[in-house]
Formats: sequence, structure tokens, C-alpha cells
Amino acid sequence: MDGFTSIKSNYILSYRCIELVSQYCRPGMDRSALDSTYGFLGYSVLYWPEHASLAKTEFTIQKEHENFFQRTLETWSCWLDNYNHLQRSSWDALGLDTSIIQVAARWGIVPLISTAYQEALEEKDDHGQSPLLIATENTQIEALRVLADSNVRLNSLNSKHQNVLHVACKNGRFNDYTMIKNLLDKKASPYICDEENMTPFLYALGDRRKEIVQTFIQNAFNLESRVERRSWPGRTTVSCFVYGKSKPQEVNIESGLTALHFSALNACAEMAALLLGCGANPNACSDYGDTALHLGIRRRLLGRQNDDVWEIGQYAVESLTDLIDDFEGSEASDIYQTISETRVLIVETLLESESINVNMANNHGDYP
Repeated sequence: MDGFTSIKSNYILSYRCIELVSQYCRPGMDRSALDSTYGFLGYSVLYWPEHASLAKTEFTIQKEHENFFQRTLETWSCWLDNYNHLQRSSWDALGLDTSIIQVAARWGIVPLISTAYQEALEEKDDHGQSPLLIATENTQIEALRVLADSNVRLNSLNSKHQNVLHVACKNGRFNDYTMIKNLLDKKASPYICDEENMTPFLYALGDRRKEIVQTFIQNAFNLESRVERRSWPGRTTVSCFVYGKSKPQEVNIESGLTALHFSALNACAEMAALLLGCGANPNACSDYGDTALHLGIRRRLLGRQNDDVWEIGQYAVESLTDLIDDFEGSEASDIYQTISETRVLIVETLLESESINVNMANNHGDYP
């Protein structure tokens, strides 16, 4: 089937699916009608958005279907309810206030986005996500491109305090580096911290996504930028490793940390070498006076223990222990050996820097 025929076929299927949904999705409907043994309705409920997306620019709202696409009427809310019923999984559910444009962003139905009012392009869902963030999370690149070119707020934040770059860098399927450059050129901020005290750049570092890291650096990302960690509402902080007199909670969380600190803490020698090669300062100090070398050797932060990605070790080499099934077997021994060697390697990588000062003490007089 050639491209043109495929587009036409998907347009016809989307039309037929929407026709059935419009006709039968009503309050009080008998849900047994959604069973595949009774016909095409269940399929239509689940897949009309996908066919509409695959129809590309051929897709249009027909006059006889206009009522379906009006959220004020019951047909739309009934479709949302029936979609969730058929999915039977909360992680993939659509909120009952999900808008037409949010659905379009999720499935990449570009014609619906292109004709939407500006207000609709900014409306957030139950998770605080605008259509821009929804399209990014679902790797709908063309929809994202249209939204980014529509003067939407690129630094709109979701309920986790993440912007479009956070969502892109956390999405392992997102590999359109030109799109990331475009977002940076349009002033999407790479420096915003989310509730994990993580910037988009740090997520790319943690997942060792070298191409994205290089895209940021090539677009003038400041490697000396510091993360000011804080305890977000609802997060746990535990007093430990505190030196001297007690300070306010925010002060007692080690902060002022660079990307090189992050790579050293997690023992990611490859990313540390990349950062050093691009001019990262190995002598940059945290607000506790720690350099990257301090963290590479000590393997933990000072101050109050804060329940964020910096502390829980999600990206640390020690997370390899999660793969161990038998702690008495040879597999465990091999993994612990790998962890030990990797910890040595991060220190060696930092020491290879010609500008490193190994005689820098932190605020408590500790040398590396």
C-alpha cells in the first residue's frame, strides 16, 4: 500500500469510527456493545484517534460529526469514559476533562491543533500538562513542531515542575535533536529545576544520552550553572551528615552543584570526560565546598538527606545491584567488581584534567 493510499484509507477509517462513536456513545449505553464480538464499536472507541493521526492533513471534522467534537455535549465525555473502560489500565487513562486538543496532541492529529484557538493550545490536563508537553511525552514530533511554532508558552510547567525540555530528555524515544535545538533557540529554559532538583540537562546526563548532551552544549549551555537543591512540599528530608550547628532546612541541603558534580556523584566517567572536554571546571565548589573529586570519592552529599534523584541513586553505578537475584552467586560478585572498578575510573577521569586542584579542602577542612 503506497503512502497516498494509506493516508486515504486511514481517513476513511477515522470517518467511520467517529460516525459509530457519535451514534452510539450515549449516557446509559449498554457497554456490552463495546465487545468485539458485537461489532466495530469497541475498535472505533479505541482507535479513531490513531486513524485520524495517520490520515495526516487529509483529516477534517465533517459537519455531521461536529457535535462529537464539542466538549459541552455528552458524546465527548461518554467517549472518554468508554475509552478508559476498554483500556482497563489507569496509567494510560484519559482524564474525564481531557480536551480535544489534548487528545490531538497525544495522538499527533495535526489538523485539529492547527485550527485551534490559542487558549485551547495552553489548556492543561489533570497532570498539569499543556498540549505541548503531552505531544512531547508521546513523541509526536510534528504536533510538537506545530505547537512550538504557534507561540505557546514553552516554559509551561506540569505538576512536577517540568517544562518541555524535561519531558523530552526523560523520554527515551525522543531522539529528534533538531527539535531540541529548535526549542532551545525559541528560549525554552534548560535551567529550570523540577521537584527532583533536576534540570533537563541532568536527565540527559543521567541516561547517558550523549547526543542530547552535546546538543545542549553546542547551544551555549552554561556548564558552570548550579543546581540549588530544595525540599519540595511533600518530600522527605532526614537529618544526617550535618556538620556544626543546625541551619535552616534549605541551607542544610547540599546545593550549588554543577553537572560535573552530578556525573562524579553517580560515577559516570564517560559523561564526566565529555564535560571536562567541553570546558567544565573540575574545581567548581558546592556551597559546602565540595568539588567533583570530593563527591567521586565520598559517593554521597553532605547536609540533610533529601528524597530526590541526587540522593536515591537512580543514576548511580550502585543501582546495578538492583539486577542481582542471588547475592551469594558469581553474578553478585561480578556486579560488585564492576561497581568498584567504575568508582576508580571516575576518580581517574577527574585526575586526568590538567587544571584540577587536588589540594582543595571543603568548608569542613576535608581534602579529597
